[in-house]
Amino acid sequence: MLGEMSKFLFDIQRKFFLSLMLVALLLCLFLYPHFLLGLSIVSTLC
Repeated sequence: MLGEMSKFLFDIQRKFFLSLMLVALLLCLFLYPHFLLGLSIVSTLC
């Protein structure tokens, strides 16, 4: 009973962690070009 519960919680934790990693990766991919664009604009202004 207790083993099943901990296994279930561990599975949820793993899924949550994986989805969090995926979201972070997508955010990085989305923001990276904008970051480079901002950096180039700042460097041309300075």
